[in-house]
Amino acid sequence: MSKKKHDPPEGYEWLSAEENVAWAVLGILGLVAWAVLFGKACMG
Repeated sequence: MSKKKHDPPEGYEWLSAEENVAWAVLGILGLVAWAVLFGKACMG
């Protein structure tokens, strides 16, 4: 059991590249959904 397996790779803090991409996509989808709901509320 080596400790290096649990250390984050160089250049990353606590998220991997895949997790960063996933969170970015979720954030964008959330913003789009919010904009659509807000737009519908404004339009009545």
